[in-house]
Amino acid sequence: MGTDMRGRTALAVLLMVGGIGAAGCIPPPTGGGTTTTVVPGTAGCYNATGHDLKYSGTPNVEGNILEHSTTNGSCGGTVVSSTGLLVVADGEPQANADCFALGRDNAIEFASLGVTMPADHWLCTES
Repeated sequence: MGTDMRGRTALAVLLMVGGIGAAGCIPPPTGGGTTTTVVPGTAGCYNATGHDLKYSGTPNVEGNILEHSTTNGSCGGTVVSSTGLLVVADGEPQANADCFALGRDNAIEFASLGVTMPADHWLCTES
């Protein structure tokens, strides 16, 4: 393959990857009432039943879920709780064990809060 052809191939690959990356970009929550869409399981604001939940993107760390006073998916308003804890575990028994090890009670599925998350993402409850 000649030098000119390699250059064209490299440019085509770069453009395709750049286009894919740009399509996957998601704007951060603005806090001004604008609902943003996040890829389930990634950092961002999630519209839940009750209050919006903002996930830091780092599992198994105290405070990785902030509960906001808004209910529209914007994570605006005030933070009403900063003690949320999301764990990643294979199944409920492991999630419960992880929650217990981190000083929490049981693990619950995000679906019970109206939040779409991967099946291995769990929210630890506290008494």
